[in-house]
Amino acid sequence: MAKTSSNTILVYGLHAVRGLLNIAPERVLELFVSSTQNDNLDELLVSASSVGIKIQRTSARHLDDWSGGKVHQGVLVRAKPAVELGERELKAHLKTMVDSNATSVFLALDHIQDPHNLGACIRTAQAAGVNGLIVSRNQTAPLSDVARKVACGAAETLPIYRVANLVRALELLKKNGLWVLGTADQAEQSIYQSKLQGALCFVMGSEGAGLKPLTSQVCDEMVNIPMQGAVASVNVSVATGIVLFEWVRQSSPSKS
Repeated sequence: MAKTSSNTILVYGLHAVRGLLNIAPERVLELFVSSTQNDNLDELLVSASSVGIKIQRTSARHLDDWSGGKVHQGVLVRAKPAVELGERELKAHLKTMVDSNATSVFLALDHIQDPHNLGACIRTAQAAGVNGLIVSRNQTAPLSDVARKVACGAAETLPIYRVANLVRALELLKKNGLWVLGTADQAEQSIYQSKLQGALCFVMGSEGAGLKPLTSQVCDEMVNIPMQGAVASVNVSVATGIVLFEWVRQSSPSKS
């Protein structure tokens, strides 16, 4: 049975499991697939077999139970969690960036509590090509199986730095040459008026309250996402997509 402990996690869903197998197959302890034939799993099963992972057949009912009734697409693994990255690793990345004269772009999330939103932000950040995600260790939703499923494998590929103090981490970024850009409905300048160039960190606020006052104060610049319809704001994961892909647009040589 796929039991978890403090030293193991459950990862389920085709994209999430594939991402784990591609990036860190050594973390997989057990792989379970539905005994009902599913052609969509063929490539994944070949990949698992090629690295010596034993495939265990079980009933869809067992997978339903283990995943808590979530959509598992017929596949679930019990795995060792990734080594948690923190402020020390963030400092090491920034030192490497400075030493090599490279440019990094981060996404920081301030007090995001919904695991669905966390997973969606991780997926969007990885799709946009940012170098890492920064979150508060104690004031952000954990990287649960739900968040991993929503992230569709991105949680296994995007570096996620959990820090004790988000404001202190943002100040560290600034000291290393990054421009910290926060978002707020009340900001006077729109994201489309901002020049999104060089080393950046985009900071997105929580689902209800937005950025905390101290977080806003440490930002170099505040921007809004202009709303054209009747709604006053959009979900944080949607807002993250708008902001990051405006950066992608401005960074593209073929931008309009």
